[in-house]
Amino acid sequence: MKCPNCGFEVAEGDLFCGECGAPIPAAPAYTPPVPPAQQKSPLPDWAYIVLAILSGLFGLTGCICLPICFGPLGIATGLVLLTSKNKTYKYVGIGTAIASAVLMVLGFTFGAATTILPQLLNLTPTP
Repeated sequence: MKCPNCGFEVAEGDLFCGECGAPIPAAPAYTPPVPPAQQKSPLPDWAYIVLAILSGLFGLTGCICLPICFGPLGIATGLVLLTSKNKTYKYVGIGTAIASAVLMVLGFTFGAATTILPQLLNLTPTP
């Protein structure tokens, strides 16, 4: 180690330079880096599981009946899952939102095919 004042070679642990008498600064103590704080999800894990189940149920119900009500609910609950920090919940959210949208369109298509189309084609007798 060298003296910061005159450049004379000083032994480790010396407090003063043997040549010029300048004080030798002590080596700074090692402090380990502090890891960044983990970010928490806005909701607890169980809430994301419940939302995933509800999103799937809303999507299926939107295909069977009332697609105008349950389809958007399935999409919305799927999108809420995207707020999770857990990648699994994010993938489930994307999947259920897309599935709910597809099932909603299928529900509209099936509803139109079974109610409106026969009336347009006069396949059902009118009273």
